[in-house]
Amino acid sequence: MMDRKKGVYLFAVEVIALMVLVVFYFVNQSTGKVPRSARQYSEQNSTSIGGETIAQEELTKHNSDTDCWISYWGKVYDVTSWLPKHPGGAKAITPYCGTSSEFENAFTGQHGTSKVELLDQVGTYKGELSN
Repeated sequence: MMDRKKGVYLFAVEVIALMVLVVFYFVNQSTGKVPRSARQYSEQNSTSIGGETIAQEELTKHNSDTDCWISYWGKVYDVTSWLPKHPGGAKAITPYCGTSSEFENAFTGQHGTSKVELLDQVGTYKGELSN
C-alpha cells in the first residue's frame, strides 16, 4: 500500500514539473522580441496602404493623448482615436506616444504578438519610419 502511494506521489510530482516547464516555455515565447512572423505580417499589411517616409523627429512630435503616433517594426501609426477605446485605458499607451522602440517593447511585453493584427486595424498607417 505504501509503495502505491509513493508511485502516485512521484507521478503527480512529474506531471506538475512537466506543467511548469510547459508554462515556462510559453511565457518565454510570449516575451522578448517579436518573432519574424509578426514582423512579416506588419510589413505585408502596412506597406500596401501607402504612406510616406517619416523621420524620427516627426514621430517624436506626436507625443500626447490628443495626437499619438507610435512606430511598430518601422511602421508609423496614428492611434489617437484608439486611446479612449483601449481596454487597458489610454494611460497604458500615452507614455509611448511619439516613440518607436519604447512602444515596441511595451507592446510585445504586454501582448506578445497576439494583437499585431488589431494594431494594424485600429491604427491609421502614416508611413515608414526612416533610419
